[in-house]
Amino acid sequence: MKRPKLKKASKRMTCSKRFKIQKKVREHKRKQRKEAKKKKGTGAGSAARRARKDPGVPNLAPFKDAVLRDAELKKQQAEELKAKRKEARQKEMQKKRDERISVQDPVAMKTKPEALNKRLLNELHKGRCANELICVCDGGGDGAGQVLGLADVVLLVLDARDPLGCRCPQLEQTVLEAGKPLVFLLNKIDLVPKDSAEKWLSFLGREHPTVLFKCSTQL
Repeated sequence: MKRPKLKKASKRMTCSKRFKIQKKVREHKRKQRKEAKKKKGTGAGSAARRARKDPGVPNLAPFKDAVLRDAELKKQQAEELKAKRKEARQKEMQKKRDERISVQDPVAMKTKPEALNKRLLNELHKGRCANELICVCDGGGDGAGQVLGLADVVLLVLDARDPLGCRCPQLEQTVLEAGKPLVFLLNKIDLVPKDSAEKWLSFLGREHPTVLFKCSTQL
């Protein structure tokens, strides 16, 4: 005789029943987490980790006024020390900002041309100028003299992205000693913001005539 098949219970249920079960599961897990957190907080080291509130000085304590004055004095000294450190830190930051030459805002440097030339000479002695400029100033000798002898006007091409890095104080001094007019040509102005190019034009124009020039867009 063939054994009849047993019918399995269907897992289908209404949405309301399913949502109710899910809600109970969430509540159960939340209670478990809460209990675990509470047990963890009642450990031996938990009380020491809690921030303790300063109870202050009891009214019946002897010399209460002296203790309060001493505490106020220490607090005031700590605030003064903090203010002095902040002021010293601000001065140091301002000093670093003043020493750093800003490419985007040359007018804000408020640097006189004489001081700027002195700084460029220091940078040159440190080896920060381009090697080719040093060769023209030092080793060129005859070649540089011939060029200056034949030239009516000397154009010094400066990259608008870093004009000060393209300058050579020794070369500029040689041109001026030869009695030749020196003109700055600020090249590649289309690679920098318009405002930056205008400020460089105003800044460099205080020393020598300055003209603006775009880089070539034709191959």
